[in-house]
Amino acid sequence: MNGMRAILLLLIFPLSAQAVVSRADLEQAATNLAQRHQIPVSLMQALIQVESNWKTDAVSRAGAIGLMQLMPGTAARFNVDPYDPLQNLSGGARYLSWLIQRYNRLDLALAAYNAGEGAVDRHGDIPPYPETQRYVQKVLGLYGQSTALVRSVHRIRGYHLMRAF
Repeated sequence: MNGMRAILLLLIFPLSAQAVVSRADLEQAATNLAQRHQIPVSLMQALIQVESNWKTDAVSRAGAIGLMQLMPGTAARFNVDPYDPLQNLSGGARYLSWLIQRYNRLDLALAAYNAGEGAVDRHGDIPPYPETQRYVQKVLGLYGQSTALVRSVHRIRGYHLMRAF
C-alpha cells in the first residue's frame, strides 16, 4: 500500500513541495526513481544514507541541499527545486545515472557526485581528497561492494577494475 501511496503522491503532487512526505513515502519514491533511471535501489539508498541520513532539510557547509545533497548549480542543471524532497530525489537520481553513464565506473561516478566532475576529470581517478575517498568507500560499503576494489584502482591507473554494474 505504501508504494501505491507514493505513486499517488507523485501523480497528485507532481514533485511538489506542497506534499508532506513520510519516510516510507520517500523510500518508495527513491525506489521508483532508482528503477526508472536504472540505478540499483540499494545504491540509491546507500547514497542517500551517506549524503543526508534521509533528512529532507539537510544543508551542508558547502551549500548542498536536501536528501541527495544537491548543489544549487546541479539542481538548476536538472531543473529541480532542491528544497522539495521529491524533486531533490528526482534530480539526484538523474544526476547519478548521468554520472554512471559518463564515467562507466561506479567509483568514479560516486567520486564525481561528491567532489564534482571537474575534480575527477583533473585527476583522471578518484581525487586524492580524504573526504572523497572515505565517501566512495562508505557508499560502496553500504551498497555491498568491496572497498578493496576501490583501493586497487589507485595502484593500477587506467585499468577499469570496477565497472558501473
